[in-house]
Amino acid sequence: MAVGACVSAPQAFAAHSTYGGSGTLHFQGGVTDGACTIDTTSVNQTISLPEVKVSRLKSAGDVAGETDFHIKLTDCDITTFHTATVKFTGISGVTGTPANTFSPDTSATDRAKNVGLQIKDFNGQVLTPSLASTAQALTPGTDEIDFTAAYKAGATVTPGSFNATVGFAVDYQ
Repeated sequence: MAVGACVSAPQAFAAHSTYGGSGTLHFQGGVTDGACTIDTTSVNQTISLPEVKVSRLKSAGDVAGETDFHIKLTDCDITTFHTATVKFTGISGVTGTPANTFSPDTSATDRAKNVGLQIKDFNGQVLTPSLASTAQALTPGTDEIDFTAAYKAGATVTPGSFNATVGFAVDYQ
């Protein structure tokens, strides 16, 4: 009698099932031979620069609002590669933006003018857009490559919002 109850229970569940729809899954990833993996918290960061007064950017070349940020690397294996460099890419060369800076988004009508974003590496070297930073030695496990971003004055700075989008790529040596 107990055997009959076990056989009829699955049949009872099958009678109540209904088709729920279907879909497609897209899987993305990659296989690399790099020394490390860029941590997911570093892939798409928002770096908040402080608001600064125009008076702190009164002369061409003045720098203000220095803000530290880093790119975190995980799962570092230094068997083959021992150092890392970073190249930052973005819009540069907009009229009024100083050399070696990234230009702000020019679509905003209320944007600050004659000011750019300067990035320095962990040695305090000002980075040129699209050129590699100073190589930093890697250690097994987790590493952080430190940078500083700041506003840099071009000509006479006018106040307004400041937004810049900068991409980066890590290269291993």
